[in-house]
Amino acid sequence: PEAATESATESVTAELILALAHGLLGIGQDAPVGRLRLAPHLPGHIERFSVEGIGIGDARLKLSYRRDGAAHHYEVLPTAAGVPPLVVFEPSVAGAVESVRVDGEAAELEVRRNGGRSVVPVQLPVDGVRTLEVVTRER
Repeated sequence: PEAATESATESVTAELILALAHGLLGIGQDAPVGRLRLAPHLPGHIERFSVEGIGIGDARLKLSYRRDGAAHHYEVLPTAAGVPPLVVFEPSVAGAVESVRVDGEAAELEVRRNGGRSVVPVQLPVDGVRTLEVVTRER
């Protein structure tokens, strides 16, 4: 019975990690070319979130998120990397996008609408701290 309980606990833990990594964070790896897809789809009630140890090859990244009203701030930074990985970053936010800034500079990106959410795709090498700010207006 004890071994069965441990096995069930491990199974639930694995399912939670998979749901976080592939569902909430949208992590997808293409290690042969050193590319990582991050497509966070965070629920509206989350105002702050941070995760470390996202891996691609020998690189490890940290993703941080902070929401201030209608402004969504994302930060991706390497915590370990021999070669800077290329990140295809596609956050999904509620509402329509009013403005986007990449590393503090205004950017015009091809935003995709998906129901009441907007997907903001950008591709960048993570050779240092990279930031994305998305300002939305709720419907």
